[in-house]
Amino acid sequence: MPRPFPIRISPLDIVLPLALFAITLWHLLPAVETTPFHRDEARWVHRVYYLREWRDPLGPRWQDSGYDVGTGSWDERFRMSGQPPLAPYLFGLGLLAQGRDLTTNGFWNMDRDDAWNTAEGNMPDPADLRAARRTNVVIAGLIVVAAYLLGSHLINRTGGVAGAIVLIFHPLLSDAATRAWADPALVLCVALAALAAYALGQHPTWPRALLLGALLGLGGAAKLSPLPVAVGMAGAGLLLLILGRQSTRSASLTRVSEQIRPGMPATDVRRLGWMLLTLPVVAWFTFVAAYPYLWINPVTQTYRLFDFRADSFTSQGHAWPNAAVETRTEALDRVWTLLTARWASTGGWLADRLGTGLPLRYADLLLAIAGAAMLILLVRRRGLASGTGLATLLLSGHVALTILAMRVDYARYHLPIVLTVAVCCGVFIGTAWQVVSAHAASYRSWPILKPSVPTSER
Repeated sequence: MPRPFPIRISPLDIVLPLALFAITLWHLLPAVETTPFHRDEARWVHRVYYLREWRDPLGPRWQDSGYDVGTGSWDERFRMSGQPPLAPYLFGLGLLAQGRDLTTNGFWNMDRDDAWNTAEGNMPDPADLRAARRTNVVIAGLIVVAAYLLGSHLINRTGGVAGAIVLIFHPLLSDAATRAWADPALVLCVALAALAAYALGQHPTWPRALLLGALLGLGGAAKLSPLPVAVGMAGAGLLLLILGRQSTRSASLTRVSEQIRPGMPATDVRRLGWMLLTLPVVAWFTFVAAYPYLWINPVTQTYRLFDFRADSFTSQGHAWPNAAVETRTEALDRVWTLLTARWASTGGWLADRLGTGLPLRYADLLLAIAGAAMLILLVRRRGLASGTGLATLLLSGHVALTILAMRVDYARYHLPIVLTVAVCCGVFIGTAWQVVSAHAASYRSWPILKPSVPTSER
């Protein structure tokens, strides 16, 4: 059974998250020093000055036109519309917390090589780079804690711990979190939004709905993908609203409403539907509030952001044909290949330590597929409008969007999928633990296993 939300806090609810957070830091921090530099990191470290520019959020430095074209590269002409700002904010706070400042390297020119950029002052100072990477490691620790909490509420603590362990030792998390990239910030927002969706489904209130919308908006301020996910969640809200209104007029629709959330009155179904319908609005206003680039013309500038990302993927596909993704079948094949042949928790870290040649690289996805099937059964039992249903809808929606929108394939783009894989692995393992525990309890009740009572004591 799922744990109620909110729950009474026990010592395990404090010790386990802290232990998982500490294990994440222990596992990832050493790689901060050894992970090879990637030129994209220079861009993210450079952008920490965004925090300083909040002194004048309507100033020219928040617009593309507020900068010299420099060498005339395509990236320089669209430097403010190129990427949302949440990750630079977090990196900036991380640098300040570690005794650094917000004056870092120059804007890295992708049209020139490392030697040219280094000579121009565009290479990050090693101390700044390490500070930004350490910030991402802390973010990874928070992702692991969120994954544990999500798994423990969906199934049980055993499932939460198992999913968190899969995530900690997943090589893709290790690679992304030990570099100064924006993807961990996105996944943290997605994980927290899934928790908020669970809380909303368990006990629908407007503050929880606003929190979920705000987290999706902050996720959009890291990468744009959570904004379409908010629209998908609103689609589910529209369905609830329609069923809630019509269920009292038709016996068949009443039965459908019962399947949507067993035991929930039609009025509460409609109320939850209205809450979900507001998610895109709340998410977009949060997104706009976090990004002063949008303030001068929010609708037009938002459109330009999405248009720029589409053009960027097209140009990158032309520049690196091996990374281009032409069809959705190819996208699915790339996800399977990346999460088995190239990046698999069991096929990498675990196989190396066991010294085995067994095909462990498939274990992650096979466990996750089995866990996803169990999660679907749980949603069917508890209802789409339950906490389990809404959390599953949010995670699966982000996975589907990642595959449908994939036009160019970089490994770190799969990180939200890895989060869902870890949670599903936890659901499978937690369910298996429940079954084993139940059988063990029944075995202990067998008469043959009960201690015999001496005749003299009968």
